[in-house]
Amino acid sequence: MARAADKKPRSEKRRATKHVQKRVTPAAYAAFEKRASDAGYDSPNDYLNAFVLGEELIQQRARQERIKLLAELGKQGSNLNQIARALNKGQVSRLSRDDLRTLEDTAAIHKALMAAVQASLS
Repeated sequence: MARAADKKPRSEKRRATKHVQKRVTPAAYAAFEKRASDAGYDSPNDYLNAFVLGEELIQQRARQERIKLLAELGKQGSNLNQIARALNKGQVSRLSRDDLRTLEDTAAIHKALMAAVQASLS
């Protein structure tokens, strides 16, 4: 830990000494909240941070959203595997060719989406 007079560099947070503040009416704040929500931010504070700090926070948020998407795709892939397992075990009595084609198309789309999301994270 850095101590006084040790000449070690301080963290960015400790060097952040400027404060940005703006008083607004309740109507103006409501409009700001709506813009933040429309832009996809969880809170007006996140929206303000993205504005003040620039693109870095926006990219971080987009990455978090892609990670959530990847998790959801993983759950859907598990469901597809359960359907395939049931088909292979003969637990499903009858499927039409259209049903099989739909399953194959869904699996292909799922695989492509997983690859695209994973590529965007690296």
